[in-house]
Amino acid sequence: MNLKIHVYTHVHTTHIGVKYTYIHIYIISYARLILNSIKQGKVVESIFSNCPQVAIVGFDMQVSLIAALRLRFEAHCWRYTYNLTLHDVGWGEEARSELLISGIEGSATASLFDSRGTSYAGDSNWGLQNFKASTVAMAEFCREHHIAATAYVVIDVEGYEPKVIRGMHLDEISNQKRFPHFQYELGGSWAARDPRHGGTSEWSQHDACLHLQECGYMMFMIGKQVWMEVGPEFFKEGPHMLDEGHGLFVQGNLLCLHSHFSHPSLLRAAQLSSRNFKSSMYDQ
Repeated sequence: MNLKIHVYTHVHTTHIGVKYTYIHIYIISYARLILNSIKQGKVVESIFSNCPQVAIVGFDMQVSLIAALRLRFEAHCWRYTYNLTLHDVGWGEEARSELLISGIEGSATASLFDSRGTSYAGDSNWGLQNFKASTVAMAEFCREHHIAATAYVVIDVEGYEPKVIRGMHLDEISNQKRFPHFQYELGGSWAARDPRHGGTSEWSQHDACLHLQECGYMMFMIGKQVWMEVGPEFFKEGPHMLDEGHGLFVQGNLLCLHSHFSHPSLLRAAQLSSRNFKSSMYDQ
């Protein structure tokens, strides 16, 4: 089948792609996209409208949100439900349960941390929710559900990204083949002192990028028009970083393509976009 892969600048965004918005990739087996968190389902609808034959495995740790989405897709998107599987569990480094959730009132944004007594309490509207969550490790979930390969994985988990990446067990070749293309969100939740991050002993953006590089991945910052290849050094202190009071961080989304197992067309497109972008910067 010909699968059109959208690379989004943000998990909430639809139809804001990169220079090579539609990349046709021939996939022999039934393609699966894995999304977390799916929130109101806008990304799911956008992908299905362009790739109705793709299978999507969606996750969100908020049980009520998953229940509402199931009803929504059954009522209004019945033709897609066969290819959509929803799980009311979050991703993490390992299987855990009874985890505290804090969220922003009136939105679908939530994170696995206790906001009480932190800078997120009070005026920021982050509050402790009245139910708890469970997590699974992605590598274990895929093995248990016989998912040998995925077309694309989107990770946007409000500070839990380091744990999710470790739970993918990307040091194992079988998982490099299973997850050849994925993206994860960068932002303030990666700052060392941000309560969502898990403490100064948790991976920094530099640590995560270094780990992925050692596992054979190439990393690209996702822009509205271009991709830019980066390495661990990009996440060291510099004028391109932001600080909202909890420490330095890079804002954006990072595309990770395995140097051996990603689709050649996608890897070439990303490298060409990066070379053109860097060349244009030097010409200025």
